Order: sequence, then C-alpha cells, then structure tokens
Amino acid sequence: MCIFNQEHRVGDSPVYSLYGHLAPSSLALAPIGHAFDAGAVLGHIGARGDNGGWAPHLHFQLSLARPATHDLPGVVSRVDRAAATALYPDPRLVLGPLYA
Repeated sequence: MCIFNQEHRVGDSPVYSLYGHLAPSSLALAPIGHAFDAGAVLGHIGARGDNGGWAPHLHFQLSLARPATHDLPGVVSRVDRAAATALYPDPRLVLGPLYA
C-alpha cells in the first residue's frame, strides 16, 4: 500500500493530508516537500494487491496533528470518535459533497 502525507497551511495552522491506497509508482510523483499546482496528478489508484485486498480506491484523510508515521487511523472505535473528529476533520471540507 502506497501512502504519503502532505503538509498544507490554512492561515497560521498546519493541516496534513493523507493519500492512501495508491500505486507504488505514485511515490515518484510526490517527493517529500514537493508542491503541487491545481490540477496536477498526485498519484495513481493502486491495484487490489497494492491495497491489502481492498477494491481500488483513494483513501483521503485530513489531520490537524503531524502524523507520527506514514499512516493515520482510518477507523476508530465509538469511544474514540469525539477525539478523532476533533483531530481529523471531515475531508468533505476539501473535497465537497461526495454524493449528489
């Protein structure tokens, strides 16, 4: 599974975006510290074998805290939900509505 994080600034605050389940070749498109122009290709969706058996898709996630590793928790328990929603904003704030 290919995952990379990107740091962004929203005002004075850092926001980190995670792009997961990408093809391994995507790492060449996103070197550390690389800035992207609007409309640039960030990566390619990975095959089922690249995604731990999941159907090909993009996992996009936001974090208000710098990730300690290449990964962020994609699922949390009900007990941890309040803390997780405070730390990981809804990605629809960036992506817009996902369904019409």
